[in-house]
Amino acid sequence: NSLSVTVYATDGKKESTKQGQLGDALLKATALRAGQSVEVTFQPQLDSAPFKPQQAMLMAASKAHPGLAAYSVAKAGKDGSHVASLGTATIEKQLGSLGGELELSLLLGDPAAALGLSGSLGSVLLPEASTGAAAPKPKLLTAAHQPVNNLKPNIAHIFVSDRQRLHSYW
Repeated sequence: NSLSVTVYATDGKKESTKQGQLGDALLKATALRAGQSVEVTFQPQLDSAPFKPQQAMLMAASKAHPGLAAYSVAKAGKDGSHVASLGTATIEKQLGSLGGELELSLLLGDPAAALGLSGSLGSVLLPEASTGAAAPKPKLLTAAHQPVNNLKPNIAHIFVSDRQRLHSYW
């Protein structure tokens, strides 16, 4: 799977482009400032043949807070290539004001690949939040980050006693 990773500046101009294979660490703690974005363009292949996966996503997972990740769904082009982009605004919208290092991975899912395909693309650095080192509060709650007090009340079942039932005639 050949791919290219492009970092865009806040004004939309290309800052850098690197090419490689799925699993290559193309980004090595690349600093992203507010308004910047990362775009991944790739041609999915399975057993050296092009294919169109049912799911293709770019994931940015926090190294400091396991379980927190931001996702971007890749869009398929007419030529079979896919493009996924993830900006600092999207990450903040999904994770809240989270700073630090995020690991970028490409995730591909299809029934033809039973376990799916995934590979790391390297990491990016987001500026630290000005609020200090408090744990981030994600805006999109996952199963691992649901509030503990978000429990549903128990259901009380009421059964009719045998005397109150109508006699059935056979």
